[in-house]
Amino acid sequence: MYEHIANISHSLDLTKNTLNMICNNVDTIQQRTKTGTKVRAKRIPYSRCSTMAHMEKMLSTWFKAQNKHHVGVSKLLFQAKVRYILFCKVKLSEDDSGH
Repeated sequence: MYEHIANISHSLDLTKNTLNMICNNVDTIQQRTKTGTKVRAKRIPYSRCSTMAHMEKMLSTWFKAQNKHHVGVSKLLFQAKVRYILFCKVKLSEDDSGH
């Protein structure tokens, strides 16, 4: 299921949170569509840090590789991978700045 959500969110260029919100409110959305109730769509502009976007891409690639090889990923393993990627990014940043 997680892989399907990731594929859909990637193809629609939506965050997983947005996609989950839509999925959780399907009944309400369908009801308002049938009754013609106007819904104001509000897009909240925000700027994601390029470092965060790159980390998300790296995690996504790693996670897809684990799924492809049928390797189970626990919450602790995922958190460890996040910490490792963050550590590597910080270390690389320090090396680039000469600290």
